[in-house]
Amino acid sequence: MSGLPGGDSAARALAGLIDPPQARVLKQIRALWRTDARQRHGARQAASVSGAQLAALQAIHGRPGLGVNALAAQLGVRQPTASNRVHGLRERGLVLRLSDGSDRRAVKLQASAAGQEVLAREPAPARAARESALQRLGGRLLRELEQDLARLLSRLPHEGPGQPPGH
Repeated sequence: MSGLPGGDSAARALAGLIDPPQARVLKQIRALWRTDARQRHGARQAASVSGAQLAALQAIHGRPGLGVNALAAQLGVRQPTASNRVHGLRERGLVLRLSDGSDRRAVKLQASAAGQEVLAREPAPARAARESALQRLGGRLLRELEQDLARLLSRLPHEGPGQPPGH
């Protein structure tokens, strides 16, 4: 049990450092994280993209014509962060930047054929399982979960004004 403050939550709970309910919740959060990480690992590895870039690619594919500002809002990151992710995806040929005919400054993003191939490599059953599990919660429980997670996230230290951790 060396290194208890940063160590395993179950060991910390046994030592009386955190409450057993906290240890169980932390264990559940880690299980969700590991499940998502395993499911995305194959697609990331095949395309040499980060998890953050893969999330951006999924968002762009889901909403063709999305702009960088809208992408940033959807991902919950600042515009320069979203722009950097798009830049990396463009360098790998996974995203196309299309000019908006009505406004030359505006660009629309679209997953390229190569980007769509990367997304196709993400196991569909795993992706569907995540969506199905949330859908099975039902409207009321899903809203409660959303609110509870928002409260939890609001209590975490922020890296900058109005920015959740990691952004």
